[in-house]
Amino acid sequence: MTLNMVIDRHRIEAAQQQISRIIQSALPNIVSDKVIGFPSGSQNVQFNTLGHGRLYYVYRNIVKDVAEPRHWNTFGFYNEKKQNQDIVVETCIPKSNLNRRTAAFFVEDSASGVIYLAHDGGVGGGYTGVGKTNFRAFYPQKRLIQAFHNGKIYRDGYILGRVDSPALVERITTFAEEVADFKRFIRTPEGQSWANERRNTDSVNHQSIVESDFLSENNYNAEFSGKKKGYKIGVADYISYHGKVVHELQSLLTARNEQSKVYNDRLVDLWMERETASSPTYLK
Repeated sequence: MTLNMVIDRHRIEAAQQQISRIIQSALPNIVSDKVIGFPSGSQNVQFNTLGHGRLYYVYRNIVKDVAEPRHWNTFGFYNEKKQNQDIVVETCIPKSNLNRRTAAFFVEDSASGVIYLAHDGGVGGGYTGVGKTNFRAFYPQKRLIQAFHNGKIYRDGYILGRVDSPALVERITTFAEEVADFKRFIRTPEGQSWANERRNTDSVNHQSIVESDFLSENNYNAEFSGKKKGYKIGVADYISYHGKVVHELQSLLTARNEQSKVYNDRLVDLWMERETASSPTYLK
């Protein structure tokens, strides 16, 4: 499978309408008495959210007084106690053509025609050390995909999800939590020391991986279990058994199905490929 950049104005508009509709439907509470920061100053906007401490979404159609019109999708975690809401991550998408200056973009699976929302990890925050290079280094296990244009690699990034899938909201929430954790870390003395050390050394090489329909790597990688730290409004320590449950299921399937193979990736916790006389069968 090859992922190609989506650059046609009408197809970008259609994909944007899909993600806005899905996100706004999943975040039905509307808040209109809060503000959000723009380069030109704070403005009152409409927030979609599930409530205090939960993901919020703001959409703006940026067309006036800009050289490159774009769709501006903003996410953060709603704090009912604050008038000015903090931006965690933006997914600005140019309305047409190619543009590496925006962090987000749409890609299309050349085989299936499915369109995905992607982000290159270029996060901002107005704080020394916050940026794409450090974000990628902070999450070295996150898999990058390559996006092509005219048969050549144009850029890489992280798949956030299908533009037509309700699961997109959960995946954006996870990505926003990762960005928030990264920004919070950078603001600590330890984070500043880490960022300064990286600034004084060569950047790590981050290998891009082309995922074939997200069923391509033909391997299984154990997922995390144990104590984690989550962040929305405040910090919470908790115990995750997700990796342990997935691993137990993987072991069980492997033992019972000697003629089958079990895999996983960032988008699918577990699937099994069963060879048949005609073609492989995928069970998720």
